[in-house]
Amino acid sequence: MKHIIQFTEKYENVAEALKTTIVAILTTGLILGLAPAIMALQLHSF
Repeated sequence: MKHIIQFTEKYENVAEALKTTIVAILTTGLILGLAPAIMALQLHSF
């Protein structure tokens, strides 16, 4: 854990870019995962 903290202090820009990328990927995954689920639920309700 100490190792990661030292790394992030040393390469703050890289860590920030990684965090942003991870958040973007998670958001995209969430949207792509939810859209078909919502469509399926709407089909079953009709």
